[in-house]
Amino acid sequence: YASVLGQTSLVVEKRDHIGGNCFDYVDNETGIRVSKYGAHLFHTKYERVWEYVQMFSEWTPYEHKVLGKIGDKHVPIPVNIDTVNELFDLTIKDSKEMDEWLEKE
Repeated sequence: YASVLGQTSLVVEKRDHIGGNCFDYVDNETGIRVSKYGAHLFHTKYERVWEYVQMFSEWTPYEHKVLGKIGDKHVPIPVNIDTVNELFDLTIKDSKEMDEWLEKE
């Protein structure tokens, strides 16, 4: 709105900072970054959005992975081709092969 149309906007915030629940700060005593309201993850599939938000802050890379433990193996959750390959010692490469394996099983 502002950069494209040259308009202004007024941000009204109840708290003493902007950013809503995504607000964080560096603790003066420890130098550790603290997420005041708990950790938040930002994700988008749009390159334009990603480029825009990077204009306002440095970002810490983060990759979210969830693993389930089955026996002595740690496998991706939700279940996907990698999960099946790990559990059954397979080398399924794509969804077509996955569909064929599922039909057979």
